[in-house]
Amino acid sequence: MAYFADDDPGIPLSHYREHEGAGVLLICRRCTYDRSIDLEPLIERLNARGLDGPNVGVNEVARYTLGNCPECRARSWETRPDFRSRPGQDGLPLDFKRRR
Repeated sequence: MAYFADDDPGIPLSHYREHEGAGVLLICRRCTYDRSIDLEPLIERLNARGLDGPNVGVNEVARYTLGNCPECRARSWETRPDFRSRPGQDGLPLDFKRRR
């Protein structure tokens, strides 16, 4: 039997509860639109749909995403863990003004 990356459910969402600020990044495969989703509301929505939210793999979340991409209207999603940075942990001082 051939192995395909899409067959891998990924690490269960419950694992990411250990990481402060962790979420799931939802990415459109067609136009690269992305959106960060908070972990706890996502688990609650999966539970409401009758799924075992904490044990759903991070890669499986894409399969359970019902909506179309707001940019290109495609329904071709990919998901991965999203770890938001906290101020001061990116190697820059807290009072650093970024140039635009």
